[in-house]
This record gives sequence, structure tokens and C-alpha cells, in this order.
Amino acid sequence: EAKEYAIYIGKMGKVGLMILLVTITSVVCQKSRDWHVGVDTVNPSGTVVHGHANIPLHRGDDGNLNANVHGSRVFGGPYNREQTVGGGLQYEHNSGLHGGLDATNMRGYGTRYSATVGGSRRLGPGTFSIDGGASRLPGSSRTEGNVWATYSVP
Repeated sequence: EAKEYAIYIGKMGKVGLMILLVTITSVVCQKSRDWHVGVDTVNPSGTVVHGHANIPLHRGDDGNLNANVHGSRVFGGPYNREQTVGGGLQYEHNSGLHGGLDATNMRGYGTRYSATVGGSRRLGPGTFSIDGGASRLPGSSRTEGNVWATYSVP
């Protein structure tokens, strides 16, 4: 529905579209504060509206399961009507094991599938994590992957 409203907003511009998206997102994610809606400029003359929301599915003593939805759309300029829409699942076990799956459709290009898995552990004053991920790009039979490590101190 937001897509239809965006067409009718026309010259009302960024402010009207931003108010509409924040309203829709806040209704859908009433109990979850983990969402974001933004509006940016795309050179030379377009506007991109983007957002994501995480929806808690399970909170337990053993871990957490969240779903997410995300997307973006360009209005105006040479990239007019380009959009992405996707969703995924993320799981985090209390032992530090975590992982996720995601599918993102890019209009005109196809769907990208990705998965991540990793583990984290307290180390000194911070947390050390090692993660790996793989993705399959639209129209490709190749799977690409990465491995990365992070250390974060609060």
C-alpha cells in the first residue's frame, strides 16, 4: 500500500512520504523499537526511501528468533522506480551461536539469497565474534562467501 500512496503524494515530496512510512512502520512494529525509515537524495535528481523493521518471533531462556523486512525505492531521476524488497530470519542462542537467512529481490535483476552463521564469546572487557556468510547473486550459479572477526568493547 505504501507504494500506491507514494504515487499519489507526487510533489508533496519527502516530508509527506516520510510521515506516511513512519506511521505505517510504527503501527506494524508497536512492541518492537527496532525499526528505521529514512529518505536520502540520489544524484542527480532522485530521492530514495528506505527502511527496515525487526519483528520478535520468540524470546526465551534459550535464545531469540527475529524476522525482518527491508526495502527501498527510488523516486525521480535516472534511477526512478528502482526498488529492493526483502525479508529474513535471525536466531541467536544464549551460548553465543547465531545465524540468519535472507532473500532480497532487486527489481529487474532478480533475487539474492544469503545466509550467515557465527559465534561470539566474552573476552576480557569485550566480546569476540567470528562469522561467515555466503550469498548467491541474481542470475548467477556461483555462491560467494566471506569470513570475518570482530572484537567490540561497550
